[in-house]
Amino acid sequence: MTAFNFYDDTDGELVQSLTKNGNCAYFGYIELMAGGKEIVGYYNAQNNCSEQKHPGTWMVDEQEREITLKIDQTGMEAAYKVISMDDHSMELQVIHEGGVKPSDSGIDLRVLLEK
Repeated sequence: MTAFNFYDDTDGELVQSLTKNGNCAYFGYIELMAGGKEIVGYYNAQNNCSEQKHPGTWMVDEQEREITLKIDQTGMEAAYKVISMDDHSMELQVIHEGGVKPSDSGIDLRVLLEK
């Protein structure tokens, strides 16, 4: 399951959490594989919730605790800061997705990925 959590930059309070909207639009995943390969997948609500897979590459900056993904087909990049990680889940803070920075709008957007 994937949850998108929106936090207020000022006080850190959770503003909104999206996990499912009845038509699967908010379900997705990131699969990080050996050798720097990755797949970003989601379920397309406009196509009977069919699975869409976008292969690409990933790299990690261990010192900064940041993960950068790049989708092969479109060249879109996204960067995330690892907030927490254990055997069952990983919480990422969105630095940017396709050049859009949530922090520019005063939003602290986090993605919670669970097994």
